[in-house]
This record gives sequence, structure tokens and C-alpha cells, in this order.
Amino acid sequence: LLLASKIAQEAQREFLDEGRVRGELLELQQRYDAGEVEAEEYDLQEMALLKRLDAIREFKAQQSRQG
Repeated sequence: LLLASKIAQEAQREFLDEGRVRGELLELQQRYDAGEVEAEEYDLQEMALLKRLDAIREFKAQQSRQG
């Protein structure tokens, strides 16, 4: 049970890492600029990453309001 709890905490920490998501956005932009990603795929991935960033920020805001 302790191991499962630690794994859950680590997963939550990684999910809530805004820096990681911003890094993924930067990497996506670089891949697009290098011609490795088409515009349509770039738009889809960017939208997903921005939604993830919004979800992280909303979750953190809720947590701060709760205590």
C-alpha cells in the first residue's frame, strides 16, 4: 500500500508539473519550425497541451482555495 501511495503521489506530481508541459510546447514548436510536424498536427497537439496546462492551473487554484 505504501508503494502504491508513493506511485500515486509521483504520478500526481508529474501531472501537475507546468514546466514539463511548457517544455513539451517548446519542443512541439521546435519540431514544427524544423518541418517535422505538419500544421494540422501541430494545432492538435498544441491545443491538447494548452488544455492540460489550463487543467493543471485550475486544479492548483482549487487546491489553494480549499486550504
